[in-house]
Amino acid sequence: YGLHPTDDKKLVKNSVLYSEIENQRPIIQAMDSADGQNQHAVVLRSYNLKNKTWGIWNPWYTYYEWYSMSGDYVPTTCTGTANNTYHPYWHAHNF
Repeated sequence: YGLHPTDDKKLVKNSVLYSEIENQRPIIQAMDSADGQNQHAVVLRSYNLKNKTWGIWNPWYTYYEWYSMSGDYVPTTCTGTANNTYHPYWHAHNF
């Protein structure tokens, strides 16, 4: 398909994420659970600087969600326990 993403194996600067989103290139965001027992990936697809939130698509669901740029992600249907509270640890971008 001609895709050559950049896999940083780390979190990249927000300015890079903003640029990728503005250029309509989604970002894969890998996350691990607060208890270290689970890993998951979501698609970072938008942001809102006024509300300081990221817009994501979680492939577990058919809808989009928002979470704080300064916090962890808890899926809408979860309670926020350590095994379902996720924080990002790397990005793949430049698709």
